[in-house]
Amino acid sequence: MALGWNAGVWAITLVTAVKVNMAAAASPILLALIATVALSPHVLLEGLAYLCGSLAAIFFSRGVTLYKPTDSRFFKVLNAVVVLAVYLLVWLFWQQWLNTSGRPSCWVSFRN
Repeated sequence: MALGWNAGVWAITLVTAVKVNMAAAASPILLALIATVALSPHVLLEGLAYLCGSLAAIFFSRGVTLYKPTDSRFFKVLNAVVVLAVYLLVWLFWQQWLNTSGRPSCWVSFRN
């Protein structure tokens, strides 16, 4: 459900960005390409974070159902979950930093 909502928000964002800036653009196709390239770092990092979160949840669920907490394999699974959670947080914070202050000045801004 969260991924479906996120995909809908991205579709609305891209359509709105292209629609608002259509009058100033020489080519609608070029504008759509620029919008896609400008937003792709955010989308890529967000996708990686979703992937890490999903894998961590799957590994944790399987580890809890297959191994007892005293088993050494359970701790290996738990270690993998913690590593994935750290990657998830790093990618989410990096993505937020790109959205706020880390954006290079050459990137397209859709604000009027």
